[in-house]
Amino acid sequence: MNDIPDGRRIQSDEILLDIIEQMERDGTVGVSELADRVGRSKSTVHAHLVSLAHRGYVVNDGGQYRLGLRFLDIGVRVRERIDLYHVAAPKLEEMAIQSKGNTRCLVEENGLGTFIAGATGKHSVSTDARVGTQMPLHCISGGKAILAHLPKRNVRSIIDRYGLEKRTDNTITDIERLFETLEQIRSDGFALNLGESADGIHAVGAPVLNERGGVIGAISVSGAANRLPVERCRGEIADLVIATANEIELDLTYAESR
Repeated sequence: MNDIPDGRRIQSDEILLDIIEQMERDGTVGVSELADRVGRSKSTVHAHLVSLAHRGYVVNDGGQYRLGLRFLDIGVRVRERIDLYHVAAPKLEEMAIQSKGNTRCLVEENGLGTFIAGATGKHSVSTDARVGTQMPLHCISGGKAILAHLPKRNVRSIIDRYGLEKRTDNTITDIERLFETLEQIRSDGFALNLGESADGIHAVGAPVLNERGGVIGAISVSGAANRLPVERCRGEIADLVIATANEIELDLTYAESR
């Protein structure tokens, strides 16, 4: 887990990030509307927008502002520095063909899970788990696979910060039950998500570990519950995900030794 540094926060940075995050939610927005939504003066918001536009992070379309593709360039460059992405991406394509479902690679950063790669199978369904999305770890299969291999104190720290949000009636919201589930995941070698993040969606995840047993990330297969019933999740799909995670671990170890 990446620790969040304590210390004094800079107000102007906080305002700038509020503006960026609000624009991500709104799409295209005017200055007055944006100022109202972030609770700042129009002049303050406009000054930030001018600076962002000057650096290419915002586009001004006749007084309406939207985020620019400079953010995409930065995100792609950041992902390119992650060894796991390069090794996992082609294997996710293979898993998608074999499982016919959605496949994803997930890493933990600052206590949340971020999907860094994915592939779409023949019978895939639309979910929130698109590449770049951040999600709570406790309600997704890859996230639980990661939590199961973090120190218990780190898991508690994550829960203290983010809580155990109830996404569906099946989401685990009790900390003791979560720890019992994580123990079972360590024993089984895989994690299940049976409608815990979205109704009607099942998923199976497995951790990707380094040579010392530390968790690097996780991979998963997901799909509609009728196509991924529990018995298939525990059998064929679990075997596929575990085998693929093992291949990724070996490839990463080999790449590091060269």
